[in-house]
Amino acid sequence: ISISWGWSPEDPSTDDFIFQELAAQGQSVLAASGDWGGFDLDSAYFFPAEDGWVTSVGGTRLLTNGAGGSWSSETAWSYSGGGISPDGTPIPSWQTGVSNSSNGGSTTLRNVPDVASEGDFDNYDCNMGVCQGTWAGTSFAAPTWTGLLALVNQQAVAAGNPTIGFINPAIYALGEGPSYNSV
Repeated sequence: ISISWGWSPEDPSTDDFIFQELAAQGQSVLAASGDWGGFDLDSAYFFPAEDGWVTSVGGTRLLTNGAGGSWSSETAWSYSGGGISPDGTPIPSWQTGVSNSSNGGSTTLRNVPDVASEGDFDNYDCNMGVCQGTWAGTSFAAPTWTGLLALVNQQAVAAGNPTIGFINPAIYALGEGPSYNSV
C-alpha cells in the first residue's frame, strides 16, 4: 500500500493496530516522507511516515548516462523529508542497531526515511487529461518502492514462499549485516 499524504492529528493508538494487521496479513505500507528537506516543524503532517509500522520512503537524485542510459550516480535528494520524529514516536526495536551517532539520528525516537528512491524534478505525470514532466517528490518514490515489493511478492508466491509483509526489520538487519555490500 502506497501513501503519499500525511494527516494530523496522528493517532498511533488507532492507526498502529491497522498497520500491524496489514503486516500480519503479508502487506507492506509505504509512506512518502515528505518534500520539506527535513521535517518542517511549521507543518503538522509527519504521520504516517513517522509511524513505527510504516516503511517511510525518501527521495534521491538519480543520474544516468543519457536518456534511458545506464546508472551513473544516486545521491540524497535535498528536498526529501525526514529526520527525527517531531511527535515523539519511540524508536522501533529494529532501528536501534543503526549507528545513530554517525548519521545524526536519535537513539530514542523514530528516524525516517527507511528507504529511498528517485524523486528529483524529472518525473512525468498524467492526470485530468494532461501529461507533463518536471514533477518531483517522495510521492513518486513511495509508489516505486511499492511496485518493487509487489514484484518481490509475486516472485515469492510463484516460488511457493510467503509474501514479505512488513520489510523494516529485514532491511535494517541487511543494512547492519556483514553481507550489506552484496545485497
